[in-house]
Amino acid sequence: MKEKSNNLPFSFSSIMITSIEKLQEDIFCDTDYKIRYSGFATTDVLNVLERTFYGTHGLSYRHRNVRERAGKTLHPHFFTLYKRDTSIGTFCLSERIIINKGYPEKGFYGRYLSILPEYGGKGLGTLLKEKAYDYIRKTEPRSLIIYSYIEEANRYSLNLSRKQGNKLAGYYEVLSFSRFNPKIFSGFSRLEKERIDEFKRLFKEYYSAYQLVILDYIGQNNNYFVIRKKGEIIAGVQAVPAHWQFKSIPGLSGFVAQNILPFIPKLSKVFNAKNYHFIAFDSVYVKEGFENLLPFLFESVLAAFNCHSGLYYGDANSPLTKSFKSSDRGFLSKIESEIRPMIMISSHNSHSHWEPMEKGPFYVSAFDQV
Repeated sequence: MKEKSNNLPFSFSSIMITSIEKLQEDIFCDTDYKIRYSGFATTDVLNVLERTFYGTHGLSYRHRNVRERAGKTLHPHFFTLYKRDTSIGTFCLSERIIINKGYPEKGFYGRYLSILPEYGGKGLGTLLKEKAYDYIRKTEPRSLIIYSYIEEANRYSLNLSRKQGNKLAGYYEVLSFSRFNPKIFSGFSRLEKERIDEFKRLFKEYYSAYQLVILDYIGQNNNYFVIRKKGEIIAGVQAVPAHWQFKSIPGLSGFVAQNILPFIPKLSKVFNAKNYHFIAFDSVYVKEGFENLLPFLFESVLAAFNCHSGLYYGDANSPLTKSFKSSDRGFLSKIESEIRPMIMISSHNSHSHWEPMEKGPFYVSAFDQV
């Protein structure tokens, strides 16, 4: 096969995000249930999400700032399940341009799958995802992939994903970072708005060997931060403030986190299971040879937000993840449980260059998980 060039133009004009004209429409109806499509997070969607705890065994948590976060979803396609006129479930496919080893492609990221507990065990999650996938396939004739991040212990979501033809492509790690008294280090600043497009080109080159790369979150809310050395950007990260409530955390470390830390003032600053404020570190960039600066960058971000902990998401086999994992990540890293979620992928009408998808490495978006 002829080798393909990675020297693609930065503009992806040939792959446009195309909004479906009807913002709301019913796409399925039977005697008891209906499914409604919407191009935004409706009140019914938000009401379901605010009641949702993610995870079926072991780790279980709820997004407390879901109204804000759902409203910032990239090009959302929400599918809401109703029993008669009562919303009882929802699912979202977020449309975006992803970059697979330098090649742009249409992608849909699946998130916010939820069936209210009192309606569980009836196959409604399968119905909802099946109709959502069918709708996207019919309205999007070009090649595309659908992917999601699923915790291995979440058997419910994992089984549903497999039923839709998604296959395991790889694993990634979730690593904690904390500081009791974070401070800002020399060279730290926000990335200027006028330099975002220039930086995206640098970022794209940095991740040229990765798959599932997205650029959309860089600079969102003017929250991309960098460390410079002699004017050159040598490290950068998109800060995503998040707020969770944990219902259960497995293992001895989970017991300590839920039942001991909240009652020790100094320790509760870095973790409070019922009211956990943290920064998700997204769109991480480090110039080769400066990997040791990552903890200083993250600590500076925590100081800028008056926060004490954060979460990093990265391919388990990437050099950056391995380097960060072995660094001084603070108190939380001493009691964290190992979390290795799965990357599940399916392709539709795909081109030949999607055949080696499972070989990775994969870019992992933190924003898409908080």
